[in-house]
Amino acid sequence: MTGRAAVDVDECRDVTGTCGVGAESCVNDIGGYVCTCRNGYEFKDGTCTGSTRSSSHSLSLSLSLSLSVVTVTPESIALF
Repeated sequence: MTGRAAVDVDECRDVTGTCGVGAESCVNDIGGYVCTCRNGYEFKDGTCTGSTRSSSHSLSLSLSLSLSVVTVTPESIALF
């Protein structure tokens, strides 16, 4: 009987985005890989997906405009 040597594929190194954008780490294992997901992400369907973090953005803008009207007369110019 002739045997063949199995070759392990390093999915973490050879496959871009193996664990997804939410991955903290990818560790190659014999015949597979193990993903560790960042906080707020879960390992689902072979990848770190979804974010359970809520995102809230608010913008507050305050504008104050002050307008002064000055009337210039020949008499007021003569005072300078």
